[in-house]
Amino acid sequence: MVKKIFCPCQSIKNIDSDKLLHEFEAIREKCVVLRKILVPDKVWDDFKQKAKASPDTVGHKYKVLGALQLGILSKITLPIHNYLMDGNNQKEKLKNNYKKELVENWIKEETPLKKHKKARGHEGKINELLCTLWLENQGWKIDSLEALGGDFDIEATSTNNILYSIEVKFIGQEDRKFEEFEKCCISHNAISSTTSIYDGYNYFLFRTYEAARQLSKSTRKRLALIVFSHTTWGFDNALINERWINYRPIAFSESASKDWDAFLISKKGEKRYHDIDNMLEKYIEQLDGLWVMQQHQDLEYSLERAFKFSK
Repeated sequence: MVKKIFCPCQSIKNIDSDKLLHEFEAIREKCVVLRKILVPDKVWDDFKQKAKASPDTVGHKYKVLGALQLGILSKITLPIHNYLMDGNNQKEKLKNNYKKELVENWIKEETPLKKHKKARGHEGKINELLCTLWLENQGWKIDSLEALGGDFDIEATSTNNILYSIEVKFIGQEDRKFEEFEKCCISHNAISSTTSIYDGYNYFLFRTYEAARQLSKSTRKRLALIVFSHTTWGFDNALINERWINYRPIAFSESASKDWDAFLISKKGEKRYHDIDNMLEKYIEQLDGLWVMQQHQDLEYSLERAFKFSK
């Protein structure tokens, strides 16, 4: 089990919105994770300035402030305390690029949509650490992390002593759905969603392909964790209940929209995706497991479905 951390950031309490920044500052002064990793000194002045500024049309604010207000800041800071810190200092092996992704620079983007897109990198890194914590709480032993120079997001030993390499892929709110949400905020009128479940399924396959391709060089068992945000598409129930991933051949749905076609064409310009249609099934079937997980609003996680592939 994860060791207990004694730090003010682990105290859960309700914070009034008008006192939020003041309370956060008091906690930050005593918390090495906030002060050295999430909101380091070099961004602190800018952080305070932007936290005091009027929110954009969708009410974007720093995720650490939102977490404090909801009483779940401890869930963000706990895995960083456990895996990236040695007491009051960051671990020597902590990769600089990984550390940079944990700072909320997404808030500097000019438009709400650009902020939304940029924030995914930060959310992805936080989710890797939260999934690591979740696995350890399930009884797994954590062997190495990409954050500390490992070859994969996570390498861990299961409860039955099987060695796994793991890639975590986070699926947040789709851009089109976010744009519709922004229109609702501006007009104060409800706007029906036009997101295609087939677009969503294809994107799920795309992210699974990314994980499987990255894991293809592992000598351990290979496990992909696909984590759905609580704000994401509604197609995941169909995926889980109808087990679309079991259909053969594994292929992108031809019922997807033109938006999906445009997305895939743009990705095929990159070397790692240029032959994705032909390699999709090959890579995915090399996985030993595919777990579909749900991230809930309180940053708790649940395993919704575990798929296995016959070799």
